[in-house]
Amino acid sequence: MTGQNPIYEIQQYLRMLAKDGYQIPLVIPDGIYGEETRTAVQVFQGLLGLPITGRVDYTTWQALRAAYDEVQRNNALSSPIYPFEETLLQGRVTEGDAMPLIYIIQIILRTIGVAYQNLEQQELSGVFDENTIRNVRDFQRVNGIAATGEVDKKTWNRLAEAYNKYLNRA
Repeated sequence: MTGQNPIYEIQQYLRMLAKDGYQIPLVIPDGIYGEETRTAVQVFQGLLGLPITGRVDYTTWQALRAAYDEVQRNNALSSPIYPFEETLLQGRVTEGDAMPLIYIIQIILRTIGVAYQNLEQQELSGVFDENTIRNVRDFQRVNGIAATGEVDKKTWNRLAEAYNKYLNRA
């Protein structure tokens, strides 16, 4: 266990599992191993085919922790990608460049174009063409970045932030 009150930690795990759809009673973590906790443990043990004792032995603990970790992984934010890092040797994407990263830049520009009304309809060509350069310049101007029309790390980070903000809008 991680150093906090082990009963409280068990209760937190049980609560998370109940909220994620496990058919176990919802436990309120209070650090006291009372009847509610014992019942939730028994139901959990039954669901997993473990001996139904109501006690958290090593096998139950491992199953509880594994189930909790799986719920955490499934509910976590998706893993980021770092497509710009491969171009850092050059430091920027410029006119005429053609690589998979350009498609990603163009998809971002097309997606956020709805929120940034100054952007033209972005075609997906995989080539850093005039349309892409214009859209990057307009994006840079709106975001207070030097309007070079090139995508350096600063522009990439702002594009990524704008894309994430747009997709997660309320």
